[in-house]
Amino acid sequence: MSGTIQLANPNTDHFPAFIFGNATLRESAAWDRLQAVAPDEAAAFLAYAATVDTDAANARFLALTDRHGATHMVAPDTARGQHIVICGAGPSLAEHIADYAPDADQVWGCNSALPWLVAHGHRATHGFCIDQTTAMIGEWASSPDVEYLLASTVHPHLTEFLLGRARRLQFFHNYVGLQHAPVQREDGTVLAYEDWLYAGLYPASVRVGTGLNAVTRAIDVARFMGAGRITVLGADCALRLTAPRPDAAPGSAEHVHWLRAHTIMHADGGNALASGATPMTFGGEIDGRWWETKPDLVITALTLRRLADALPDLITLVGDTLPNALAGKSEAFLARMPQLTSSDWSAIPLL
Repeated sequence: MSGTIQLANPNTDHFPAFIFGNATLRESAAWDRLQAVAPDEAAAFLAYAATVDTDAANARFLALTDRHGATHMVAPDTARGQHIVICGAGPSLAEHIADYAPDADQVWGCNSALPWLVAHGHRATHGFCIDQTTAMIGEWASSPDVEYLLASTVHPHLTEFLLGRARRLQFFHNYVGLQHAPVQREDGTVLAYEDWLYAGLYPASVRVGTGLNAVTRAIDVARFMGAGRITVLGADCALRLTAPRPDAAPGSAEHVHWLRAHTIMHADGGNALASGATPMTFGGEIDGRWWETKPDLVITALTLRRLADALPDLITLVGDTLPNALAGKSEAFLARMPQLTSSDWSAIPLL
């Protein structure tokens, strides 16, 4: 069976506005932090800024906020040698979290995994999000008192919500592939439009881009922070099935009913249609077992498998998951699975 699925994000046209909006919110939060921890220096900065041009004022402000830990940007080596447990929201999370959370240096809950961890009495130190929808405000409505790691492309309303709850947050950049012409800077260097936005609006940090989902992007951030060990939980990348898949077309009434009544996609018991997800699923057998998944999840499964194989001393994948079902499979086997291609049909590397 072959075919093409075109992945598209409905918020793509809004990404530049989101990036700018979050930059403004970050700067405001940095100023508030500077006033709180170094009020005399903040007052002196205001006097200085009134006498110089914007570039000089910006440089001084950046230096001040950096000195006082107020940039609100993910920084390199801040978790050097630590054990970071990254939690996806898949159903296997519930089966393994108790074995890993107590002894980890950091426990990151991606999206709905964060409130699930807290609600079930498990330790969490960070929330992680690349999702650009306002649905994340609902996911994090309880706003657990942890530090939040946010992509600069998240919806600014989420950032406003968290800042309004006085939550600590740090930004990183998440590659979204903005389709705009490159920009030539005054020094003659040429940057991709997306990189130009990040470089011009934010202090230095990391831009991540591995895989398609929060867990793989979180691994990128953890590596940038210098993690010595990364354990991945709840990255099922597939649906748990309580009844066999019906012989019905994707999106049909029978297929949708099955997704709603006989699949589990999240640790909280949510089915494959939870949070407004589409009914697009497909599957296949691996070693005699049927795996039902979604387009982005199968790409993430492949990515996680390749990451774990390439960095076995750093990354451990835990649980009865699709990435672990792919362990030990040949390149020929993996090549038969769905792959990412660009608009000219050329293959896009997973790593």
